[in-house]
Amino acid sequence: MIVIVSAWLLVVLGCTAVDSGPGNSLAGRPARESDRAFFERLIRQHHQAVFAAHQAAGPELGPFQPGVLVDVRMPQARTRIPEPVLTAVDYYFEHVERPDWGSVRLYRAADPSLLRPLWIVWVRTDGDDGWVELFEASGLPVGAGRTYLELVAWGQTDAVRSFVTTSGYPEALADRASRTLWSQKP
Repeated sequence: MIVIVSAWLLVVLGCTAVDSGPGNSLAGRPARESDRAFFERLIRQHHQAVFAAHQAAGPELGPFQPGVLVDVRMPQARTRIPEPVLTAVDYYFEHVERPDWGSVRLYRAADPSLLRPLWIVWVRTDGDDGWVELFEASGLPVGAGRTYLELVAWGQTDAVRSFVTTSGYPEALADRASRTLWSQKP
């Protein structure tokens, strides 16, 4: 019995060791990103492209879209969305979109670089800032952040949402104007 358990542990630990840690992957499979790193990479890439187009006086790029847009206004779509995700969408709709100072979008992301599919609640003001909430497919929250252009400050959901009513920023974004791509000289 001990030999069987020991052999099983060696197999399990050996498989885990090959596919664990940042940057490691099984042969032929891309390394997986954390949910937050995935979002940060996408928003950074989008803003780098927007910045490059601006510097080159090129055409304006489309809006940031971190996945497949889900129309939450459609009743049949809402029945397939977990309650915690709908709660987040509805919160931001009531506090940002309905008062007409920003927009709320729900995206479904299922990228090969992700550990699992995600729901992404993306909120953008009419300016440069916003909010993001990430959820597992089941609706389990995995991240909430306050954004400024390509910068993201992650925090507790209640703390992040509190900035909706104050338009303030967490301490991690206190120096946001000097850290963004847009602070770079041409």
